[in-house]
Amino acid sequence: MVRRISALAIAVATGAGALTFAQAVPASAEALAAPTVSDVRVSPGAVVVGRFPATARFSFTTTGSAENVTLQVRAPGIGVGSQVKLDSRSLGGGRTAWWGSKSFDTGSPAGTWTLLAVASNKDGENSKNGEFKVVQSRDTRIAGFRVAPQTVRKGADLSVAGRLQIQDGSRWEGHRGQRVNILFKADDSRRWERVTTDRTDGFGGFRATVPAKSSGWWKAEYDGGFAAKGSESDGERVRVIAPPQKAASRIVKFDALREPAKRGRDLFFKGTLEAAERFGWDGHRAPVRLFFKADGSSSWQSVKTVWTGRDGDFTTKATAWRSGEWRAVFAGDGETRGSTSARDHVRVVR
Repeated sequence: MVRRISALAIAVATGAGALTFAQAVPASAEALAAPTVSDVRVSPGAVVVGRFPATARFSFTTTGSAENVTLQVRAPGIGVGSQVKLDSRSLGGGRTAWWGSKSFDTGSPAGTWTLLAVASNKDGENSKNGEFKVVQSRDTRIAGFRVAPQTVRKGADLSVAGRLQIQDGSRWEGHRGQRVNILFKADDSRRWERVTTDRTDGFGGFRATVPAKSSGWWKAEYDGGFAAKGSESDGERVRVIAPPQKAASRIVKFDALREPAKRGRDLFFKGTLEAAERFGWDGHRAPVRLFFKADGSSSWQSVKTVWTGRDGDFTTKATAWRSGEWRAVFAGDGETRGSTSARDHVRVVR
């Protein structure tokens, strides 16, 4: 009996030891397995450096127990890379997300950069690499910017034009399809304001028509684009002068002839349009419109238009149908203000 009990105890002990060993083996293997690296990403894939530094953002994922995780970026043609500071967050299931960033400026070599993400423990290491580009923006310039005329009356149009160019090695070429802003700063202001924009043609040319409101400075400005730095032109000053004061005008000697008029017959008119000169009044050549208002009506009706002669005199005729008032009206022009003649009442009889 003693032997049987001992044998059974040994068998149980041996079986328990085997069970314990079977459970310990996968736990030990998991602890010693090298971690893996996956999902290596770079954003953006092309880092464009212009007037200001640009940032690339890196991310990847490790699976398993990692004692050391690094990310190295290396410039083209350079054997030694630089380490990127990493942050991390557990994703569960033994997976961990890692990310970091690096800033690039005008001193960063252009071309294809490489990156290497490495995760390791005492059992080994795994790595994953990737590529991204660093693009240095090219210089641009605005050449031949001009504003014409440089002395103009207020309210008149100004013509602005120039050419946007981009550097290609030792040469400058027209930069087409780019938006150029036209800005203005009045003499009594410190602030530039955008007035209009134009898109460059196949040779980099741009042009626009803008109103002249006050004296001040004009310039063209390019904000920059993909792989192209911004630039601006020199300022061009324009002097804006006030338009001349319009001269006064008057219609004198306006008269309807053959009164009273018979219904259906022609009624004749005459008068003189004069404009104020420095030393008096002089005849003014311009269109004059004849108006009629019937007795009992409150509205004037346009009848016809007649041009005055060089001396300002005019004559015309109209059919008389009803009794009422007549007058001649000059609407004014670019040099002379408008005026209206005295009224002349005409009685119409059958």
